[in-house]
Amino acid sequence: MPLRVLPPEVARLIAAGEVVTRPADVVKELVENAIDAVIERQAHDRSAEPPAIRVEIRSGGLALIRVVDNGSGIAADDVELAFQRHATSKVATAADLDAIHTLGFRGEALASIGAVAQVQILTRPPEASAGVSVTVEQGQVTSRRQQGCGAGTTVAVRNIFANVPARRKFLRGQTSEATQISQLVTHYALAYPEIRFVLVNDDRATLQTSGRGDLAETVVDVLGVKVAEQLLPVADADAAVAVSGYVGTPELIRPTRSGLTFFVNRRIIRSPMLGHAVTDAYPAAMLAGRFPVAILNVSIPAELVDVNVHPTKAEVRFASDHAVYQLVHRAVRMTLGDRAPLPELALTPPEAWSDTPLPAGPDQERRPAVRSTTTDPGAVAAAQTLAFFAPSASNGAAGDATAATGARERQRDGAAEARPEPTAIRLSALRPVGQVQGTYVVAEDDAGVYFVDQHAAHEAILYQQMRETRQCAPPAICASQELLQPQAIDLTPRQAQSLAGQGEQLASLGFGVEPFGERSGLLRRVPSGIRHRDYVRTLLEILDLLAAQAEDPSATSAFDQASARLACHSAVRDGDTLSLDEMRELLAQVERQPNLWSYCPHGRPIFLRLSSAQLARDFRRR
Repeated sequence: MPLRVLPPEVARLIAAGEVVTRPADVVKELVENAIDAVIERQAHDRSAEPPAIRVEIRSGGLALIRVVDNGSGIAADDVELAFQRHATSKVATAADLDAIHTLGFRGEALASIGAVAQVQILTRPPEASAGVSVTVEQGQVTSRRQQGCGAGTTVAVRNIFANVPARRKFLRGQTSEATQISQLVTHYALAYPEIRFVLVNDDRATLQTSGRGDLAETVVDVLGVKVAEQLLPVADADAAVAVSGYVGTPELIRPTRSGLTFFVNRRIIRSPMLGHAVTDAYPAAMLAGRFPVAILNVSIPAELVDVNVHPTKAEVRFASDHAVYQLVHRAVRMTLGDRAPLPELALTPPEAWSDTPLPAGPDQERRPAVRSTTTDPGAVAAAQTLAFFAPSASNGAAGDATAATGARERQRDGAAEARPEPTAIRLSALRPVGQVQGTYVVAEDDAGVYFVDQHAAHEAILYQQMRETRQCAPPAICASQELLQPQAIDLTPRQAQSLAGQGEQLASLGFGVEPFGERSGLLRRVPSGIRHRDYVRTLLEILDLLAAQAEDPSATSAFDQASARLACHSAVRDGDTLSLDEMRELLAQVERQPNLWSYCPHGRPIFLRLSSAQLARDFRRR
């Protein structure tokens, strides 16, 4: 085919597709322009009214997005130019790209939005006597007139992707889009506590911040008092780089990464590196399948960070990833250490107890020291998990693993004589002998001693039962109980949005909850068996999971994760004393679940075995 230059309207749509893929992208670009405008006005006019930004959406932003600010406005002669690609007041030369201090700089936002939606802009600089209103459709100016208005800019975007039906059909539901926008505005409010933010969703205010410049106060406005009380202040600096903000206590953990919020010079970014820097500062065992809460801003000289990486400006490159990682990790670790020193976990194999080998007995030969091939407690535990935990030794891979395990054990023990393959263990036939540290059930049979994590075992049982309930046709509803008195609960904007659109999912899990005001819910019914102190926390975690699923349908099933979380909070706990009869019943329940594997839903092993052969060897009885 011959080469051709694309028509302008096609080129505009292609370029717009890099910047605008969903309503939240429109909100991001407009809010960033609004933030730059109100900051510019404050810098030049200290007598200006307090900065404020209002975001209104309808039908998840598909019908309307309106962003209003009281910033510096746009000069009347420049309004049409603002809709041209690469038209910007923030970058003039190539050298300016080496030190970008504003959120916007690419000059693509309004041009991209105008290519895929109907846009009306009303703007007036503070020094102008009247404003100007301009309407743009499919990249073309269709009307312009003078109009009275307050200082600042109002941008209204209607019928997004109406001229690009192929893109519109890939959008998620209105609830999902509204949730994404709510999360976005929440992040901006945390990044700029000196700006008053208001978010209105379908004529209902879902977020309002004070704008008084106090991050702690904004955290309360956004996340609620209960979450704010569990946040610890972070502040540290190293040379020219500094980190500040809040991290959650070890008790404040979430089922998804939604609680991790990062800014670089107050620009919202995605950064797996910063995520690792935070999570690595927490005890690994505490975060199994969960994530902490963090609101952190990295302040760094503009010349040491590249923000011109992607059209969405959501990714950055640091001149030294290692230095930033080390600073953030150290800051979080020190903060957590002030609250409760983090334990140093290490695996000490028996041969490390003494460097002097025991003398060989008269009828036994000296054996070389056995060296551990790993220092990862999780890997060692997994290797020791009952490999023969299967209905029979001949069941495919499970039977092969059993036979292989037995062969390796015989080879390791140095046994010359042939021994029969181990038979499948009947857990209900184990003899419980007690508990260790109020956490592990100890049982025995002729083959060895077994340690059972009582919480992990019960959690796995409950999780499997919930999955079977869900797989019924039609799906059954988990047993629930009515509260004697309904309980009001505080919600974040994201959780409130999730509650509004996920009532049926919550009901299937046994929760009866309904919206109660703008940022609250009224809890009337809870799953049977869940503990009193856990049902509110569990509900909030599940709302976060459902919100994450709405934002990314390709993610792990929210119902499976919610079931795991509910099972965790309903299971017996560490420290719960069990009678011998209760221990027997726990083992019997595990045996009655044919699809239950040797791990709990969060990946922790349920069983560990100390074989009779290993006991005899370690006590030098053979």
